[in-house]
Amino acid sequence: MTASNLLIQPSDIHFTCLPHNSDHRKIYRRNDFNRHVDYIHWNPVKHGHVTQVGDWPYSTFHRYVAEGIYPADWGGGEAKTAAEADFGE
Repeated sequence: MTASNLLIQPSDIHFTCLPHNSDHRKIYRRNDFNRHVDYIHWNPVKHGHVTQVGDWPYSTFHRYVAEGIYPADWGGGEAKTAAEADFGE
């Protein structure tokens, strides 16, 4: 199961947090939104900070697990890159 299969709506997001030099991207489709969320949750693994998504204490992943959106073992480190995980850049 991935977040891409779930019914997460962009309207569920209550704030925006972007670096000052970040490009804004408009997200029009639910699938695109879900892939962005997957990518954000995968980033600490991608950059070698943790081996599993759930090990990153600052992630919204924990809230998503509590709400039943992700299984607790999602992103357990089986894919080595975002491309292998199919999240894109």
